[in-house]
This record gives sequence, C-alpha cells and structure tokens, in this order.
Amino acid sequence: MKDSGEGMDETTRSRAFEPFFTRKGAGQGTGLGLSTVHGIVRQSGGDVTLESEIGKGTTVHVMLPVTDAPVSGAVHARADASLDGDETILVVEDEASVSELVADVLGKRGYTVLIAADGADGLQQYRRHAAAIDLVLTDVIMPHVSGPEMVQQLRDAGDSPPTLFMSGYTDDALERFSDLGADVDLLVKPFKADELAARVRAALDRRGR
Repeated sequence: MKDSGEGMDETTRSRAFEPFFTRKGAGQGTGLGLSTVHGIVRQSGGDVTLESEIGKGTTVHVMLPVTDAPVSGAVHARADASLDGDETILVVEDEASVSELVADVLGKRGYTVLIAADGADGLQQYRRHAAAIDLVLTDVIMPHVSGPEMVQQLRDAGDSPPTLFMSGYTDDALERFSDLGADVDLLVKPFKADELAARVRAALDRRGR
C-alpha cells in the first residue's frame, strides 16, 4: 500500500508501528492504521516493512508466507468454529486498510460484511440495510461523524443496533461514550484475528437471539 502524503522523518518511521502513536490530532483519523496491519500480518507469519521520505510519501510492503500445500481438514478444524456465524455486520472505519482486513477476517468465518467509509456513510448504510444488519462494528474517532455520534443519531431515530466499538485511543474513546450509558463494548486496537472474531461473536450472542 502506498500514499502520496508528506512522508515521515526517521524518528516517525521508527515509531510507525506503535499501537498508540500518531501525528494526527483527535478527529483527524489515524493515518494508515499501521499498528493494526502489523499485528495481523505478524500473526499470520508475515512481515511488514516501511519506506518513507519527507515530501515523497510512504510505501508499506506486506509480505505473507506462500505454500503449495492444500488446505487440509485438520488445518480448518484448528480454527474455533464456535466463532463463526452467518450474520450481517456493518463495519464503519475511515482507514480502508483496517476495514479491508476486518472484512477479510470476518468474511472467512461466514459473516456478510458491509463496509462504510466513515460515520456519515455508516448512517446511510444502516438506514439502507437496517433490516439485515445484526451488528455495527465501528471505529470511535472518525472525521465528520464519530462512531459514538453515529450510534447516538441512530438511537435518536429509534434504532438501537447491537454495537461493538474499536479504537486505539482508549482514554479519548471512553470520553466520547459519556452519553451512551454504561453498557459500552470497546475492542482496543491493535487486535488479533481471533480476538476480533471472539468479540464479534460475543456481541452478537448478547442480543438474546
């Protein structure tokens, strides 16, 4: 993946994969979501390298292991099938790299995934597909409409979808939940694929269906 932004100096490059490091202020997004990408790729036995210069943008190389061996039933059985599902999940995330990884993890477990690019898009997608959506999985800090603001607007309109929030900014995230009551479910970034699947399954099961 590559961008054409301002690039990074040596100090920033050395910290780029730290979970809570960012040069952006609150409400301005979280860059490339590198800590989440790094965690998921390393969990899969791969590696991530970074090339960046001031004024020349940033390139991230993702390397994953390749094998010619067929996928066996034994390998499939090691994945916890109790975390699979057939529900529909709306993923609201302004970092495309993160939403694509989340969609890939959940899609492989049988879920149908709808992706919204930010909170405003999430509102539109939910209203368009409300009858089909079983869970909203949303980032907290996003430009224009944050995750908590989106959920509050849905509640004000009479909708109360089961929601799992995700954020790498725990303290700021908790402050934004002040109007949503005590029953707030927060998944802290970066997370592993199995942790994501487990938290999604638990949130769905709490619906009482």
